[in-house]
Formats: sequence, structure tokens, C-alpha cells
Amino acid sequence: AVQSLLALSRLQRAQGDPSAARRTLASAAARVEEGVPGWVGPLLAAEQAHLWLDQQMLAPVTHLLAESETPAGAVRDVLEPVRARLLLARQRPEAARALLDELVRRLQADGRQGRLVEALLLRALAALALDDEQAAAADLDRALAQAEPEGMVRVFVEAGPPLATLLARREGAYARRLLAAFPPDVQAAARAEADKQETPALPEPLTERESEVLHWMARGLTYQQIAGELVVSVNTVRHHVKGLYGKLQVNRRTQALEKARSLNLLED
Repeated sequence: AVQSLLALSRLQRAQGDPSAARRTLASAAARVEEGVPGWVGPLLAAEQAHLWLDQQMLAPVTHLLAESETPAGAVRDVLEPVRARLLLARQRPEAARALLDELVRRLQADGRQGRLVEALLLRALAALALDDEQAAAADLDRALAQAEPEGMVRVFVEAGPPLATLLARREGAYARRLLAAFPPDVQAAARAEADKQETPALPEPLTERESEVLHWMARGLTYQQIAGELVVSVNTVRHHVKGLYGKLQVNRRTQALEKARSLNLLED
């Protein structure tokens, strides 16, 4: 009965109804008080902690972890992701990664693939917080390889928006399916961030005047017309055009506009 209530609570969290999840967990806690096997307590504690972490309520999670007895065997691993999430929320990614390194090693040795996917995703978030994008991508790829045969989705969504950005850079139907499971606004932001990071930077940025000339060119104005808009001579316009052509490494207007669009230089 308690396990069923915990599953219901997780579903309610996934549906964005924390109030219902709280009520369900209260019912589960009452059942626990009536007497259950020792391994059930950590499952309830973990679900309660995840609900608080979803709402950025860190103090009660800290207290819960301090009060919880460390369970033996495989059940102890349900609280380790909670500790990792708390460390990440407290901006301690180094400590989170150290904890997750040990958890990943243990889960891999035990062959516990479901828990391993969750741990890998959390470690990817810790790597992102440490600006180690290579390690984050490696952990995501490992998690994808483990999760795809089982069709796992929710564990990726629960990792949050930073993971959506990593997924937006991945090819393949499964990565697209996972990204589509995030809220629309998170999907859009992830794709925009991925596109931004994939856009190569200019060796030297355009000057403010070169950027103005480029925008007028995109509107189809001649050099004479651009000179009128900027209140400068035509020769000055040509000077700026020569400069931006050099930075864009092109020779003609059409090439310049095409390159500028690919670099998102014409966005208002």
C-alpha cells in the first residue's frame, strides 16, 4: 500500500500538483507508522525530499537527511540522488560529483541500470555546473544508451532545463522524443541555447557602424541610400562594407547576408 501511494505521489509531482502529492505522502506516512518493513522508510523519505527539492525547500531536506538512518544494501541508494540534488541546489557541484562518482561505480558493479541512469544524469548536471561540458556529454550519452532500450522518459525530464539543452544538441529519434517531453517553453529555450552555442564566433566582432551598415544592406538599400541614413559619405559606407566583408570572409553582398544570417547577426 505504501509503495502504491509513493508511486501515486510521483505521478502527482509529474503532473505539477504538489498539494496532491503532499496529501498522498501524508497518507503513506500514516501507513508507515502502523508498521512496515525497514526498507520502506527510506523510500518515503526520498519521495518527500524530492517533492521539497522540486519547490526549492532546502532546509527540510537537510533536516530529513540528518535524521534518516543510513539503510543497508541497495535501499541506501535511493537517498544518494537526494543528497546529490541538495548539493547541486546549494551550489556545491564538486561535492555532488564526488558522491555521484561513488554511486555510479556501485550501481554499475551491481548491474542496477535504472538507478544508474538517474545517477549519470545527475553527474552530468554536476559537470555542467563545473563547466565540464565534455564530461556532461559523456554521461548523457551513457544514460541515453542505457535508457533507450527501456523507453525511459521521466527521469530525463525530472533532471530539468539544463539537461534539455544537452538533449537539444543530440541527434536521433530518442533524443527528440525526450526533448519533446519537456514543457514547450523549456524546449524552445533549449533549442535556442543549443543553436547559440553551435554558432561559430567571428574572429573579430563587427563594429557598431559595420553592424548598422549590414542591417541596412539586409533591407536592400544601396550604398547611396545607406550613406543618407547614416549621414556619412558613400566612401565611408564602402569603408565599413570592406571591413565587414573581411570579418565575414566574403566578397559579395549576397554572401555577406547569407553568412550574417547563419551567425544570427541580423536578429533584432
